[in-house]
Amino acid sequence: MTEQLRQAALDYLTPLLSENVPFITINQMIEALRHNDFGIVVNKPMIMELLDPDEVEAISKIEGDRIFLATPDTVDQDREVSADDAEKDQAHVQDMAQGQAQQNLEQPPPEAPPQAPPQPAKPKVPPRKS
Repeated sequence: MTEQLRQAALDYLTPLLSENVPFITINQMIEALRHNDFGIVVNKPMIMELLDPDEVEAISKIEGDRIFLATPDTVDQDREVSADDAEKDQAHVQDMAQGQAQQNLEQPPPEAPPQAPPQPAKPKVPPRKS
């Protein structure tokens, strides 16, 4: 049940995150979750446990009555890449490109679609004289 409730909370937060909303109040979250029919009473301690910033990446912190949402600055977007990893990635991309080029060379060219035989030209009939 907790995972379903957490998923409902994240479904509510996702559009807010995309709009870079800095925070929402705990009461706003409680109201949003009350609209779901889980059959349980949603309260502040439950929200605090449900949206624990250590477990939910979308939450940067909870202070007082505010749930601060993670911003791109507070979330590690990309892993750090060492020089060795960058070289390996580059070599992998080169290998894939060479393999694709070789595969393209080995394939026969696509055949032209069959065309209908040309129709004989109709003879021009001179206009009738009346």
